[in-house]
Amino acid sequence: MADNSIELTELSPHASSKAPRDPFASFKTERWLLFFILAATCLVYANSLSGEFVYDDIQQIVQNPQIRSWKNLLTAFSTSVWDFRNEITPGYQFIPYYRPLFTIYLTLGYHIFGLWPQGWHLASLFLHLATTALVFFLFRRLTKDLFVAASTALLFGLHPTHVESVSWISGVTDPLLAVFYVSSALAYLRYLDEKRFVWYFLSLALYSLAILAKEPAVTIPAILIALEYHKCEKTEDGKRLFLLAALKRILPYFVLGGAYLIARYEVLGLIDWVNIEMARVPRWQIYGTLPAVIFTYLKNMVFPFYLSPAYPVRLISGFRSADFTLPLLIIGICFILTWLTHRKLGRDSIVAFVFFGIPLLPALNLKIFHPAYLAQDRYLYLPSIGFCFLLALIIRSLQKARVPQYSCALLVIAIALSWGASVMAQNLIWRDGESLWHRAEIMVPYNWNFPYNVAIAQIDRRDFEGARQNLERAAKMAGLSREAAPIYNNLSLVFFNLGDTEKAIKLAQVTIELDPTLLEAYNNLGVYYASRKEYAEAKKLFEFVLKRNPRSTMARSNLADAQAVMGDHDEAIRNYRIVLNQIPQDYDSRFKLAISLLALGRRQEAISELSTLASSESIGPDERRWLERHIAALKAEEQKSKL
Repeated sequence: MADNSIELTELSPHASSKAPRDPFASFKTERWLLFFILAATCLVYANSLSGEFVYDDIQQIVQNPQIRSWKNLLTAFSTSVWDFRNEITPGYQFIPYYRPLFTIYLTLGYHIFGLWPQGWHLASLFLHLATTALVFFLFRRLTKDLFVAASTALLFGLHPTHVESVSWISGVTDPLLAVFYVSSALAYLRYLDEKRFVWYFLSLALYSLAILAKEPAVTIPAILIALEYHKCEKTEDGKRLFLLAALKRILPYFVLGGAYLIARYEVLGLIDWVNIEMARVPRWQIYGTLPAVIFTYLKNMVFPFYLSPAYPVRLISGFRSADFTLPLLIIGICFILTWLTHRKLGRDSIVAFVFFGIPLLPALNLKIFHPAYLAQDRYLYLPSIGFCFLLALIIRSLQKARVPQYSCALLVIAIALSWGASVMAQNLIWRDGESLWHRAEIMVPYNWNFPYNVAIAQIDRRDFEGARQNLERAAKMAGLSREAAPIYNNLSLVFFNLGDTEKAIKLAQVTIELDPTLLEAYNNLGVYYASRKEYAEAKKLFEFVLKRNPRSTMARSNLADAQAVMGDHDEAIRNYRIVLNQIPQDYDSRFKLAISLLALGRRQEAISELSTLASSESIGPDERRWLERHIAALKAEEQKSKL
């Protein structure tokens, strides 16, 4: 009995000689327990692997010309994540996200997986599994309690709010950040235990990678201070000395964070920003909506079922409205429960609360979000670590109330099973664009953004009739407002693809009247005129777009097409080459360049361009054989001309 007591005391510093035996003691090694946790996580996410590219995936991966070039590995540090949009969409609103590591991830992913979505899904799942394992190691070292560490990791791996970050390919920013975020905290904790500076410098290096992955990484110093407090002596002198020592050790993290903000400012020209849709919203209305957003996040943490890419959180109409008072009351009750929980659980709960609250703060800067997306599950990825740790601590504390040991283990398993079932159901929502936005439409039936998004998904799979119906419904909900301009712009594209060019032109003109800054509408209108052989009018529109956004490859390629048809091959060649300088993999422009070169009798240059096209790995065998036959014929003609 004495031997057993000593072993348990070593396992948990808070345990006494009467501490209960660990419910997972039947596992021979921690390795097998971790294997079970990771296997369970893999199992519930298995049905996510069949998912398609959805939402931002279409733009960030399928349509992103920059990730196709290895040069992007260097330009990642001098551009924003969405920089490529200026090349494919004229007049796109600037979104100041400086995430070089994510840009590098996209570039490497494209060269490994191409447009194979299953490969991208596997990469996301791998990062989630890595984070889950790191969570296990972090709390195993912090608490010396195998039950708490295993429960935290299992609950984290299976929490349904993570579906948005794991099943959605572009949501990988959160697992990517978390790998470096948690490993930095783990290395720092090991430094505190062993006093070996190699772990301290490793923690700093991992922090550097974390801040290059996503902006919330700047909150890591707060996590490290919580770990310092957890480790300090419980005497009054110990508490006083801890703060001075902690600040001294954490100062380099603040320096690195400051260097990141300077680099961000140099590249983007700003630190903070306001979403264009929130610019006209009064500040009191934005801040007054915070209780509703926080309540939504708390609800999704505690009851993570029937989740959605968007939630019915509206900007409040006044401080007397139920949208403000009711969430505020519930949050107040949660604060009281938090205080009571801390008194019972001690220092462990401080780490849990800090791990939940601090990483959530960036998501409460509501002015950077579109009003339709004020609360989104992916922002709970890091905070859920603290929540799952707190839940594991509460379940562990039940043993002190004489709840049987294995009952606590069964409770963890029951929660894990219910959450796992929710994850598998949520994965089906994220499998394609229509399923995704139909769920949002059910959750928020009054917002036109969601039938609009359903229509965009239908356009991607060329269901133009279905898209027409949803866009017309969205237009009816939105009315003739500036915000509705994208609806009419895409409705014009739908009618053009349905063969009604006249209707498409009228809708494009309506779009321009609603929002004269939407350059994409001018480009589309030019395409419609070109389809009616009105090339002079089309040319003016493409030139108008390029005057305001010289980087638009879409407008420049269209201008070159119009110039070639009008017989101005010299200008067409110049513009095709500008496009290819920006997007070397634009094979359509390269082929048209060769045609214009042939029209001017520059056969040798045309052969060179076609040979480059034929050597590409991205074209199929039939296209390659066709090109090789024509290249051979052109070479034969070139030889004859020399005789």
